[in-house]
Amino acid sequence: NTITVEFYRQKLYAWIQAGPWSQQQKQEICKSLQCFRSIDNQSDATSSVLSQLNDWWENHGIQCIDIAASSDRVTLSNGKPIAITDKVCHPISGAKQTVTAPATTKPSYFSVIENTPDPEYVFWWLWRFSPEWEQNSTDSLLNAAHPVLPDCSWHSYQNTVSALAGAISHDNPDLESHPYLFLFSFSPIQDFIKASRKFLDFWAGSYLLHYLSAQLCWRIAQKYGPDALIVPSL
Repeated sequence: NTITVEFYRQKLYAWIQAGPWSQQQKQEICKSLQCFRSIDNQSDATSSVLSQLNDWWENHGIQCIDIAASSDRVTLSNGKPIAITDKVCHPISGAKQTVTAPATTKPSYFSVIENTPDPEYVFWWLWRFSPEWEQNSTDSLLNAAHPVLPDCSWHSYQNTVSALAGAISHDNPDLESHPYLFLFSFSPIQDFIKASRKFLDFWAGSYLLHYLSAQLCWRIAQKYGPDALIVPSL
């Protein structure tokens, strides 16, 4: 499906652009991925695909960076650079922990999927497994994407940017429109659970709500990507 390929190429490209790597490393990552190449697999065709994605990013996609960075953070002037601390502090206990800064070089896990031609598969793989690979080698899940208001990790920030990239306007008029964010809840939860009379009723009610949530999330993720779900987060 050409539309699905283009849709996930744009989401994947946005996910990479939002990463903590240098611009040179981002370019090398994109060039190494087979899913950014055309069917004939020629180098000039690869350059054409990446050139189109770069034009799309400059015209539309880069807005996702601005939206994700300013949605719940203060706007700061471009003045003195902000020093990024190497320690994190627990918001309740106050316990501090030293963390290593995120690597700016190309992560090794890209070698696992760089020869995979399906951009949808590559995106799902990175969404699911890159945090585990990063956590085994660095403290990336503890590194905040923003040094002033550390409200989310790099992985969560990348997912927000890619989710927005799947919703903004596209250069291809045939590409179907996608919603921005998914937020849903079941109500009333407490009244439903407390109506139980036996322990088994409690378990069944809780399981039923969990099952319905999982089925709905799975259907949405299959069509729009796992990053499109904000609450409940996958």
